[in-house]
Amino acid sequence: MKIEQIRIDGFGRLSGFDTGPKRLGSLVVVLGPNEAGKSTLFHFLTTALYGFHPAARDRSPYVPWGAEEAGGEISLRLSSGGRATVARRLRSSPSGTLTFGEDSRELRNRPLRWAEHVPRTVFRQVFAITLQELAGLDEETWASIQDRVLGSMGASDLRSAREVADTLEREAGEIWRPNRRGNQRLRDLQSEIRDLRSRRSAAVERDREIRALVEEGEGVARRLQEARAERHREKLVVERLQELLPLKRQLERIEALRRSGGPRSDLVELPDDVVGHRDSLANRGEALTREIQALDDDLREPQATIGDFDARRKVLLDQRDPIAAFVSRADLAQRDRVRLADLETRTGELEVRLAAEADRLLSTPLDGVIGETVLATSVELLRDRVERAAADRRRGDDAPTHPAANGPVTWAQLAAAGIGAAILAWGLVESVTPATVLGAAATAVAVATILQRRGTAAPPPAEEARGGITQREVEGMLANIPVRAEYLDPPAQPLVQAFEAVQATLREAGEVESQAGLLRARSEELRTEAQALAGGLGRDAGDDPIALARSLDRELREAERASDAAAAAERELVRVERLRAGLVAELAEVDDRLAEIDQRVWQLAAGAEGGKPIDVLQRRLDAHHRADRLQEELETAHPDLEARIEDIRSAEQAGVTWSVDDEDLARRKLRIEELDESIEELRGRGDALERDVIHRRDQETVDTVDSEIDSLKEEALRLTVERDKRWLLARLVREADRRFREEHQPDLLRLASGYLERLTDGRYDRLMVQEEGDGDLFQLMGPQLPAPVPLARPISTGTLEQAYLALRLAIVDHLDQGEERLPLFLDEAFVNWDASRREKGLEVVAELARTRQVFAFTCHPEMAEHLERRGACVLRLAR
Repeated sequence: MKIEQIRIDGFGRLSGFDTGPKRLGSLVVVLGPNEAGKSTLFHFLTTALYGFHPAARDRSPYVPWGAEEAGGEISLRLSSGGRATVARRLRSSPSGTLTFGEDSRELRNRPLRWAEHVPRTVFRQVFAITLQELAGLDEETWASIQDRVLGSMGASDLRSAREVADTLEREAGEIWRPNRRGNQRLRDLQSEIRDLRSRRSAAVERDREIRALVEEGEGVARRLQEARAERHREKLVVERLQELLPLKRQLERIEALRRSGGPRSDLVELPDDVVGHRDSLANRGEALTREIQALDDDLREPQATIGDFDARRKVLLDQRDPIAAFVSRADLAQRDRVRLADLETRTGELEVRLAAEADRLLSTPLDGVIGETVLATSVELLRDRVERAAADRRRGDDAPTHPAANGPVTWAQLAAAGIGAAILAWGLVESVTPATVLGAAATAVAVATILQRRGTAAPPPAEEARGGITQREVEGMLANIPVRAEYLDPPAQPLVQAFEAVQATLREAGEVESQAGLLRARSEELRTEAQALAGGLGRDAGDDPIALARSLDRELREAERASDAAAAAERELVRVERLRAGLVAELAEVDDRLAEIDQRVWQLAAGAEGGKPIDVLQRRLDAHHRADRLQEELETAHPDLEARIEDIRSAEQAGVTWSVDDEDLARRKLRIEELDESIEELRGRGDALERDVIHRRDQETVDTVDSEIDSLKEEALRLTVERDKRWLLARLVREADRRFREEHQPDLLRLASGYLERLTDGRYDRLMVQEEGDGDLFQLMGPQLPAPVPLARPISTGTLEQAYLALRLAIVDHLDQGEERLPLFLDEAFVNWDASRREKGLEVVAELARTRQVFAFTCHPEMAEHLERRGACVLRLAR
């Protein structure tokens, strides 16, 4: 694997770092002063291979200050020749993308598959060689490495021989060791066996005590059984004399009552109190009769209510919607009536004002034609001509006038006059006041225009040049209007004001009349609707539709109330009739039951002596009931009544006399008390003996202790064999491992020896490991040395660092053998070496770069120059 390009968008102190389009070689020198970012670059390359660690943005030390993310990408060339691009980003969560040829896949935060054979922690500890890490390997570290890559011969799923031997010895020591230190299972078992043997003696004594207690308990049980048998015999005699005799008499009384009651089968299905039951049925029949009569009275009111809802009210309900609509429109008509009265009042006021204004302007009374002409005349045109006439007069224009020249009448003027006349005629025929006024106005305007055109004098050329308007033009404009002469001689503003006042009043009067006409039309429509609705209801509409609407509204509400009341009455009628039917059925049932009782009484007690038949029958029932009650009392007092009755029969069959001897009875009772006390004492002693036996049996028995001793002896024997077997196996494993290590030099030491020989220029050619004894772990061999030399002082620091560098390089080669070769990072590894050692070290690095990419971090320019002469490319970092 070779890293050919690096681009860092932001990672720690590095931002915008890019190696450029040129591919990096196998030997790369990273040159920069302290704190320039060399360590940051190493961590970025590690992150590119393995992902972010830690993976949380707030915990990562490499997110640039003030930036949203950390990330960058590298380009790789694999040993197979393929190229891949790896991009990593850390935002709220880490992400990664691997592009290999045309294939692109998400890495998330997983390591590259080409680096998985070396864990991240091992990569950082082994593939990054710093000056401090050349200090050496202690015995424990070397043992771990050797167990992993040497002792198991590369099988990562096997445990090392040394670890197996340690485990076997530890397990054997846990079973037994010569001293008493720590927990030893075999010694614990031997101690338990001794304790059990002492407990066995106590168990033997308890066994003897249990046998004695059992024998005593058996004797107590025999005496207790004999005392109970004697007490039972005495109690039987006392019971016969004291308890069975009263019971026998009660049974005889019950039998006598049964005989006086007669056959019980005749009285089946009769109530216990025949008289009371018959009286109750008779009373119930009378009550039902009264309730039925009351319900008959209750039916009259709902029937009358249903009758009140007659056909007239049904017709009103059928016309509910039209009536409601008519009432709604009548409410509007009431408001229209008030509005019409206001308009008529306003019309009268306008007529008075119009008469006064017309009297001031006109020389004759105002009629319809004059009014239409006034409305058709333009006030603005009149004002304009009056003002120009006044201007002509002010200029003192007294030029002679010329004969009038009548102009031709145009087709447009004739058409306007015809349309106005048509509208006027339609308004008069249909009685539509607005149309009449509009038609009159249009006709008047058209006629005035025609007359004006024909009556206007054609001014001479000199007068047209002046642009003046003569008084005749004003008079021609008002030719069809009888204006008072004083307004025309000469025409001035008073004429315009008076004319404008008359015209405004005429227009207002026309508008008021138009509104009043609409209200009258609506009133007429309501009247027509009232006549139609009244005809449908078969009644007179009257003169006032509003009064009709109020009457219909009131009657409709009454009909609705009557309908609701009739519906409720029908429901009540159904309920009462259903209730009455139930009462009638119940009354019939009561009558049937009375007849049945009377018939049974007559059949069972007719002709019997002792009173009425029903009283005789009741006495028979009472006798059986008293017998039943006595029987129940006996069964309650004597739950074992059947057994008692059987005792009485047995005593009678045995010829026992039922006479009572008080002296004999007292003697037997005293004996029973003595037996009770004896039985109680024997029972207590028996229970105490049983508890003692149970208590002793709950403790350990001889058999239990013997069984535990045998089990522990077997376990002790098994542990002894197991301990000896493990101890022997540990010795065998250690001996075999020792012989194997002596006979077979591991590959790792051979690789390290090769590197050591090149680094020391042949002075030392072999690196050995001394695992036995308390001496130094590593030893050096060389052609000039008669015996191995410990890798320790007084050997120089340079030689020590050469030896440990050789060992590190061998470990690196061994870890990724058969896999992608990961880059190696050297950080100031040769700073303490003299010139000759440095040259040898640089030669080894250059040679190593042929098979593995090497990054050399340094702050010394001369070191970079040495490597650059050996083909390295230099990346320079600025502080």
